[in-house]
Amino acid sequence: MPAYIQPRQLSDMTDMKINYQTITTALDQLNSHCIIIAVDQDNKFNKSGKQLDRLMENYLSDLAARDDLRGDIGKSLLLPLDNDQLQRVLIVNIGDSKKLSAKDYQKILRKVADALKHYRIQHCVSTLHELTIRGFDLKQKIQQFVSAIQHVFYEFDQFKSEKNKMTLASASFLVDGKNRRQAAQGIQYGQALADGMTLCQDLGNTPPNVCTPSYLAKEADKLAKTYSKITTSHLNEAEMKKLGMGAFLSVSQASTEPGKLITLHYKGKASKSPIVLVGKGITFDTGGTNLKPSAGMADMKYDMCGAASLLGTIKAVAELNLPINLICVIASAENMIDGGGNRPSDIVKTLSGKTVEILNTDAEGRLVLCDTLTYIAKYKPQLVVDVATLTGGAIGALGFETTTLFSNNPALANRLLKAGEKSLDPAWQLPMTDEGYSHLESNHADLSNVRQHGDTVVKAMVGACFLSKFTESYVWAHLDIAGTAAVYGHNKHATGRPVPLLLEFLSNTK
Repeated sequence: MPAYIQPRQLSDMTDMKINYQTITTALDQLNSHCIIIAVDQDNKFNKSGKQLDRLMENYLSDLAARDDLRGDIGKSLLLPLDNDQLQRVLIVNIGDSKKLSAKDYQKILRKVADALKHYRIQHCVSTLHELTIRGFDLKQKIQQFVSAIQHVFYEFDQFKSEKNKMTLASASFLVDGKNRRQAAQGIQYGQALADGMTLCQDLGNTPPNVCTPSYLAKEADKLAKTYSKITTSHLNEAEMKKLGMGAFLSVSQASTEPGKLITLHYKGKASKSPIVLVGKGITFDTGGTNLKPSAGMADMKYDMCGAASLLGTIKAVAELNLPINLICVIASAENMIDGGGNRPSDIVKTLSGKTVEILNTDAEGRLVLCDTLTYIAKYKPQLVVDVATLTGGAIGALGFETTTLFSNNPALANRLLKAGEKSLDPAWQLPMTDEGYSHLESNHADLSNVRQHGDTVVKAMVGACFLSKFTESYVWAHLDIAGTAAVYGHNKHATGRPVPLLLEFLSNTK
């Protein structure tokens, strides 16, 4: 591989170097490029805004009285101050302060981050955590600010000759002394989540001539070297063949890049039966013999975002030192076109012993996952969640904002839904019905891998029904992230989802 397409391993470069801290300094003693305050639709300021207004002899109130501070929610006004210590004030319109939802708050924070980036602010002090947000405590409000900074300031420019310099060096949160510990917890969680999402995005955005199954294995090993509680192991194709993983190998056999089964084990509480996450890591998907349309082919590097989300999640878990026993298993391969590749109507034998008729080679994700879901039963997991860009049907069902959830256990599904709601990384559950299972019937094998015709909602369900045939021995859920893992088209980029949902879920798992 030519040197010009060999960047450093991404684990060396993922962390955004912004210093976050809590401060209890009096307003008249603050030293910062910018303080951020809020004003609502009734021209009322938040607590620190009122204090600053008094120090400025009601100058801000006068501006508000003239309607100079009105605007859409999240709109801001930057005012220079005649002060060597506190140089600017960013006033943010928050709309109705009595009805602020978590989504409103996220929108406000992202627009604030946009303003900080636009004005090239180097050091800021935020007081927006003083706002009352339904369902959020101080820790969550601080964490959301850090997440908003990551969302706006993230850039993937590792293959560009000219790189944009990070302008924001530090952000402080002005709090009362009694709240300092809780605020610090919000910073810690927010930074861990930001680091995990950044790794997930970096891996998703890395071109497929670089990000291969072997590359993902090296990224996993890099995490093991960084965090003492993480260990790794990998199965190569010869080892998978010996085990009998015929479905997995039927996908990888068409590529010159060998497939890998990558395992990361985080031992935060080794005596507990493990939580197992399984990630689809198809580093490029041509569709195989059932070739994908050329118009969307360039987006198929994102077919490994399930794997990327697992690496980002376990990184965040390790940074937070969560007291859990977590195993992440990544099924990674390329789905290419070759004389040795799958043909429609091929029949393969899975690790479970079941045979599968391959009616469509572009339904390859479920083939690598079914063997992996059988393999991980050896860990005797307390629960399993697989994460995969599995079907376009998930997009047809729920669009690009909401992850599609299927599960064989109502309690697990409910926990994941609550985690998605709390983390602002939403999911929604769809059923697995007799109709879905009926489309798995094959004339010549135990199962077929795809439904030939039908609406997109059913296609998503059929994919989940197929996977469920290999999860009957444990509690399981399936997250189809085809619509939420990336933004496709001209402005294509990985989103880092569902790392927020997974980290929230794991943080509340005993």
